[in-house]
Amino acid sequence: MAKNTDNRNRSTRVKVRPANAAAERPERRQPPKKHGGGAATVLLILLVVLMFAALAGWLVKVALGNDRKEIKPQTSAVSSEESLAPAESVDVDALTQNFTYVTVNSKQMNYGPLGLYSEDLGYPAPQLESVYSSLFNSEGLQIASAADSKMKADKALLQPLNQMLSDFYDKTGLRTIMLTQAYIAPQAEKEPQYTEGYYDDYGNWVEPQLIEQPAEEKTCADHEDGLEIDLGLYLDDIGGVTAFDGNGDYAWFAENAYKYGFVLRYPEGADKQTGYAYNAAHFRYVGRAAAAVMQEQGMTFEEFQEYIKSYSFDSPLSVQTSVGCQVLYYIADSGTETTDVQIPADGEGNECPYIISGNNSDGYIVTVAPTEEFVLSVGAQGDGSSEISNDTNAE
Repeated sequence: MAKNTDNRNRSTRVKVRPANAAAERPERRQPPKKHGGGAATVLLILLVVLMFAALAGWLVKVALGNDRKEIKPQTSAVSSEESLAPAESVDVDALTQNFTYVTVNSKQMNYGPLGLYSEDLGYPAPQLESVYSSLFNSEGLQIASAADSKMKADKALLQPLNQMLSDFYDKTGLRTIMLTQAYIAPQAEKEPQYTEGYYDDYGNWVEPQLIEQPAEEKTCADHEDGLEIDLGLYLDDIGGVTAFDGNGDYAWFAENAYKYGFVLRYPEGADKQTGYAYNAAHFRYVGRAAAAVMQEQGMTFEEFQEYIKSYSFDSPLSVQTSVGCQVLYYIADSGTETTDVQIPADGEGNECPYIISGNNSDGYIVTVAPTEEFVLSVGAQGDGSSEISNDTNAE
């Protein structure tokens, strides 16, 4: 009921106090004041408000999938994709509806299979392992050889290399492939060697002397990143090694290497782009998605570096690889100590499987490999089409 504010119809009572009323009434004493009660109440209210604000912020982050997680720089030159099991097809628009962030240290820009490395640009620190296990198929049969029993390469390429060599043997029955070069340490990292000290004919001690070592001969550039392999042929009829020219049965490598994540690093007619002449024997590991793009588009690794920059998280590149559908996009470096990288996530903030590779220049290339389970959880089932699609059956 509304309060009546019209005083014209309201009766007014006026109580008249006798003149001596103040003297007759006993003095009223005020109760003692409680000190600090108001301040405590205000503080308690502020604490409650702050708690509710923090809770509300957390709920919003969970709802949007925008909670951030920091990852440390990788110590290996590459992140292995062999544990990925991508779905057959993906709707990229639905895939990128929700996302979370990972915060990448700027040092990460100098690591990964999609970095362009050279003596001038610098090299990563590869996580090296012996190539020996890659020379045998699943039945224990040696299907290839290595020129050096101590030869090593980054561990991320060893399993794909083994699959490629095994499939070549299954296709041709040939066991003539020899790995002639893989990782070569930068000259500055090689341990110095000295002569032994000795006493001369006059009984004087001669100190050990540093042995000058010539730079290790390379058949081509950039073996220092651990991601390169050179092929040769060991032929029983000549009892030795001969050059790999990529002809005849061996043309299979240039035609199929991308299915295993390798590309012909210095293709024919691309010396202006790469800076090196055609080399049929030199292959570079880049991962299946990037290799499929270069194969389909007929581009060099240098051209891919610029091509991928036109694809962002909001408009990524879908690629059909030999193991399923993967998605690629580029994130520019922030120019500060860290960069926030968007990763597809489900409604609860769970990330889609991914690999982040620096390009060793100005940003990061993200490879996303959504599993069937993840695709179903975000409603991103595809229709089987991809922007880049290749025949995935080895020939």
